[in-house]
Amino acid sequence: IVPDNVVDTLLTLQSTNGCSGFTLNGSVPEELLKTLFPFQVDGVQWGLSKNGRIILADDMGLGKSLQALAMAHYYRHEWPLLILSPASMVATWTEQVKRWILPDCNDDNQLLSVAYDGKAVLKGVVNVVSYDLAVRLIDNIKSLKAQVVIADESHCLRNSSTKRLKTLGPYLKKVSRLILLSGTPALSRPIELYSQLSLVAPELFTRRLDYGLRYCAGRKDRFGWNFRGAANLKELGIILEQTVMLRRSKSEVLTQLPRKI
Repeated sequence: IVPDNVVDTLLTLQSTNGCSGFTLNGSVPEELLKTLFPFQVDGVQWGLSKNGRIILADDMGLGKSLQALAMAHYYRHEWPLLILSPASMVATWTEQVKRWILPDCNDDNQLLSVAYDGKAVLKGVVNVVSYDLAVRLIDNIKSLKAQVVIADESHCLRNSSTKRLKTLGPYLKKVSRLILLSGTPALSRPIELYSQLSLVAPELFTRRLDYGLRYCAGRKDRFGWNFRGAANLKELGIILEQTVMLRRSKSEVLTQLPRKI
């Protein structure tokens, strides 16, 4: 039996879903909009139809970062924008921001703030920081009052027992727009999705136990609840596709992609 809260959510979505009607011209920088492929425009529209709280799980190489920046820019009236990423991607995100949404910033820290160490102070219109530094700078981040957040490689938030999620999770649940990006949101088991789902849609699966029993073949062993299994995956897939997750493979959009360079 599908849990009541999931049924209610799906019935609500059935009457409200729609991915069109969002005007991107004027809401997304012209150069960025011209760069997007049709499937990426569809992804942006879909994310906006979900009120900017999604998991974008396209295959690697399909331009998740450009779609995320386009979505984030649509909500620019709610900025500051905060971008969380692994430390190895901070410089890449900084360059993407400079190229696509702040082309005239010239390292002005009132527009763009980037944290490279624990002494940094985030105070920009757009702010880029690694997950680990974000934990150390959480008070600074809260004072920013950023309501639009991009979290790259969001599988970094899959473990509910880590200090990273315990520190950042309560903050991320409260922001208005949360765009999680990961080509591999669950590396091996459905339980790895739960923490990310609880961030973008805490009302979908309100209890980890219920999720674990239904989709992770939950069972008790001598160490407590064991959620290392998998069950009802087709149902879970349908629910995720209807609510918060969008995933396209390269084979699905191959005709739109340029020749490999």
